[in-house]
Amino acid sequence: MPAPVALLLGLSAEFLFFFLVVGSAFFYAFVVWTGRRRQVPLPWKAGDPYPTILLHGYSQNAGNWFWFGRLLRRAGVNSLSHLSLTPMFASIERHAERLERHVERLCAETGAPRVNIVAHSMGGLVSRWYIQVRGGGPRVALLVTFGTPHRGTIMAWAGLGASAREMRPGSPLLARLAGDLSGLADTRVLSYWSNLDQLVIPSRSGALGAPGTDRFVPWFGHSAFLFSRRLAREVAAAVVEPAEATAAAATGTPPATPPQTSLQR
Repeated sequence: MPAPVALLLGLSAEFLFFFLVVGSAFFYAFVVWTGRRRQVPLPWKAGDPYPTILLHGYSQNAGNWFWFGRLLRRAGVNSLSHLSLTPMFASIERHAERLERHVERLCAETGAPRVNIVAHSMGGLVSRWYIQVRGGGPRVALLVTFGTPHRGTIMAWAGLGASAREMRPGSPLLARLAGDLSGLADTRVLSYWSNLDQLVIPSRSGALGAPGTDRFVPWFGHSAFLFSRRLAREVAAAVVEPAEATAAAATGTPPATPPQTSLQR
């Protein structure tokens, strides 16, 4: 099969799976699940992991995290919070304002001084705008991005609304984020990217670079990040690290060495 035809078929399959299964079916499963299990933020105390916010991407919803959230809970991350970014096609700046309100409300409800954010696709840019431009760095201990077009994606030319325009390579929003990374100084950033991400083109746009830490995951499609047990374990380990440091400061004991994780599939 010619390479262009194989790429087109793969991209079509990714679109169908991402929008029909991840965007729709999982949303209804998420609604049923959260309806049966009322999401009550857990009170935070020194030594606990900070609450973790799961933030979806372009044209999606909180249901994207139905499976990955379950994997995180199995890995020991119990204080999870979900946020749906509405209106769907609003600007990234507007989504960041909504994220800021959610962070402040979550901190007030739990008593936690900071939060962690795990973001997929556009959610990573929303998080960066909140951290870098709106001054959210002191509030965010850890930012993990999966398949985020940090340098833009040509696929954004096929999107609708302000947020799609802002994800096009060379957009003013991306230029501002890249122009001053000092706002990330207070936040640990892990950016996962793949060479087979059909919605982040060129694929290297998924890597943030310094001051973040890039983690290459070969042969993952754009939605595959949301189903990986290994990535859930890695995220859980990263979430525990600041908690161990907090506990060490309170007790005077050194934190345990975090587990090492492999990047091989």
